[in-house]
Amino acid sequence: AKLHHNSPDDPSMKPANPWTEGGYSGKALRGHFILACVITLGFLAFGFWLSFTDNMPADVWAKIVCGGLALVPTVAWCWLGCIYIYRVWTIKYRLATYRFYHEEGIFRRTKDVIEVIDIDDIKLERTLWDRVINGGVGTVIIKSSDSSNPILVLHGLEEPERVFESIDEVRRKQRVERGLKAI
Repeated sequence: AKLHHNSPDDPSMKPANPWTEGGYSGKALRGHFILACVITLGFLAFGFWLSFTDNMPADVWAKIVCGGLALVPTVAWCWLGCIYIYRVWTIKYRLATYRFYHEEGIFRRTKDVIEVIDIDDIKLERTLWDRVINGGVGTVIIKSSDSSNPILVLHGLEEPERVFESIDEVRRKQRVERGLKAI
C-alpha cells in the first residue's frame, strides 16, 4: 500500500527524536511566579505608602499591619515553593514499548501503568498563556480503557508536541503489530 505524503503513517512524519521520559516542567509555573512577584510588589508598595504618609495607625496597629503585609507574600511564596517542589520533583512520566508509566507523590508514592494498546485517544492542548508566558509548555490528555485511570492528564510538559507524537507513534505501532489496525 502506498502512503500518502503527510499521512499519520508517513515515515517522514515520525519524530526524529522520540520522547521516552520526562515530567512536570518548572516553566509551567512561570506565570504563577510572575503573579507572586506582582502581589509582593503590591504589598511592598502599600507598606511604603502607609509608612511615608501619615496614614500609619498607632503602634499596636502598625505592628499588626506590617506583620500582615509581610505575612501574606511570605505565605504565598512558601506555598508556591511547595507546589514547585511537589510537581517538578515528584511527577514523572515514562514511555516504553508496551506501557506508559505515571509516577508521583512525596510521602505516598504511586505508580500507575497504562498499556499502550489500551490508549484509545490522545489530545494535545496548549493555551495562549502556556505558549507565551510559560515558555511553550503544554498538556497531553490520554484517554484509555484502563479502569484505574481512564483519563490521564499530563500537565506542564516542556515539549508537548514531541510527547504527543511519541505516544501516538508507539500506540499506532502496537496496534498494527497486534493486528488491531491496518496500515
